[in-house]
Amino acid sequence: MSKKCVCGNEMFTVFMCRKCEHLLYVEEDENFPQKLGKIAAKSCPCCGEQDEGLWRLLGRAEGFEGTIFVEEQDDE
Repeated sequence: MSKKCVCGNEMFTVFMCRKCEHLLYVEEDENFPQKLGKIAAKSCPCCGEQDEGLWRLLGRAEGFEGTIFVEEQDDE
């Protein structure tokens, strides 16, 4: 079962590729912890890059490709 916000929409954690800025939406369901473990090794489907630290936590979204609420920012 998916985690839902108070408005009833499914919640997604959103990661961004540091190389090409491709967005990866990860559904927050009962398998969410296992999905997080696989993201570190996942190559980007857009640019093909696969490197440690490639995916940056961008925030959360209410629905797939929904508005992203930024939770973390890099101070680079």
